[in-house]
Amino acid sequence: MTGFWPPKNTIYVPRGESILAYVARELINQKNIGFERYDLSFARYEIYKKALRGKKLIPYSAVVENQRIIKDKSEISLIKRAAAITDATFEQIIKLAKPGVTELYLKEK
Repeated sequence: MTGFWPPKNTIYVPRGESILAYVARELINQKNIGFERYDLSFARYEIYKKALRGKKLIPYSAVVENQRIIKDKSEISLIKRAAAITDATFEQIIKLAKPGVTELYLKEK
């Protein structure tokens, strides 16, 4: 897919500005605009088609999913850290969990 694609798939919207206004401004010079075919309702499609008159709307499948498949070193590091925290937490909970013990009790420990 070519055209507007934010660096590292991240955008920073200035405080007080709507995301839609930001995206509309970024897309103004684009001729073709892709959208996730299975995640956009027909009603929303009609709104976008009218608002983006003169632009070619192109349906895509799994663009976001395919981008999320690829992990960089930073993401892998964060995933490992999250897994370690989860493991440590589970080790503590398993010591306290017994029949009759509530989730609220475990939460407060």
